[in-house]
Amino acid sequence: MARFPDDLALLQRFIADVVHGRIATRDSVRRVASTFYGVQGPWYTVGWRMAATIEEQLGRDALISAECDPRRLMATYNIAARKANARRAAALPTWDEPLLARLWSSSPHGS
Repeated sequence: MARFPDDLALLQRFIADVVHGRIATRDSVRRVASTFYGVQGPWYTVGWRMAATIEEQLGRDALISAECDPRRLMATYNIAARKANARRAAALPTWDEPLLARLWSSSPHGS
């Protein structure tokens, strides 16, 4: 868990690279994404910390609601992280808001 800030930054760069077309093909996206797995890779550490923070700060119902859509999970985590940071002077990193807006706007489902 100590690597959470670095892991979130790594995944954020990956997602931005996909959104901006720097990693363009499905195969290349899968290839890069697969490097984040492992015993306790970035997918695990970031996902676990996001879920725990949402549940601690906003409750289980908020977590369950957010888990149905990765974009909603990321945005809900940002709300929870800001709340945690304000309450206990934590230093949880958040997802880049322009990146989240780009993910919402590029969704084939609209919103």
